Amino acid sequence: MTIEKRLSCRVEMEMPAVLRWRGKMVGEARIENVNLDGMLVCSDTESLHRGAIMDITFEFGNERWRLPIMVVHGKGERHGVMFAVSQYRLYQLVLSRAQERQTEPADSGSWRRRAAAV
Repeated sequence: MTIEKRLSCRVEMEMPAVLRWRGKMVGEARIENVNLDGMLVCSDTESLHRGAIMDITFEFGNERWRLPIMVVHGKGERHGVMFAVSQYRLYQLVLSRAQERQTEPADSGSWRRRAAAV
């Protein structure tokens, strides 16, 4: 049985990622959400089993991230992973991006064109 203690809220974050073990690519993944200490990753890679330690690589915020992770639970293709060290900077970037999405009009391009036309 796993006791998972989350100290921060999950923030939605859909993006592709690559899983690596000892520097070699072992599979592709999709990140679904992030919190301060981990993330939810979707992948059919057989290497993702409870206790597996590897790296996840992805691009976010004009930066390439390569973080060590450990799989703490999983069911089917969805796996909860924990970071080796809390990722404060990544979490703040994800929160900022989420807040921008909430305050911006759904179709901001056409909204700006309509505003300019008035």
